[in-house]
Amino acid sequence: MSASERSGWGSSTGMIVGFPFSPLNAFAKKKYHICIFLKRQALKGRLLRLTVHTDYALRVLMTLAVLEDGRLATIEELADRHRISRNHLMKVAQTLVGLGLVKSVRGRRGGLALAVSPQDIRMGSVVRMLESDMELVACLGNESATCALTGLCRLTGAFRGAIDAFFAELDRLTLADLVLNRRGLRRRMAIAS
Repeated sequence: MSASERSGWGSSTGMIVGFPFSPLNAFAKKKYHICIFLKRQALKGRLLRLTVHTDYALRVLMTLAVLEDGRLATIEELADRHRISRNHLMKVAQTLVGLGLVKSVRGRRGGLALAVSPQDIRMGSVVRMLESDMELVACLGNESATCALTGLCRLTGAFRGAIDAFFAELDRLTLADLVLNRRGLRRRMAIAS
């Protein structure tokens, strides 16, 4: 008897042992494939992963928060400091300006600065505004259910609870909390005092 047969999953074809023509075979096979998919995604680090856009936006906000009052950071400075593509950073800056978190000053002496005090910027709110899709699985979204287990599966509630806990932790933090070690951050980013 194979390991899969002893575990109750059946053969490698996904058939339940003793029930070769059972309607449960399709269910077991689907459940097996869902488990394998989730394990593979977790190994790839794709479950609950922020977009690169959000990652860069958080870096920009932290950098602007440690600058001296009144100092502006240019796109070129930020791109060099974080080793980020200038073009990508332009899109990130445009998003942050559009959200009202950052102000942009045009001209030769222009650049970017925070538009809101770091104490007033909640990280959970920032991530919610930047991330368009925090659905780990389709049944968490607004689309019609595509899973045969919708309404019966407890996994949906577990995923929803995990996302809620993730945001609850971020909601506790302000941008000011993230940059408490201003001196260390300024040194790491080679920002002159």
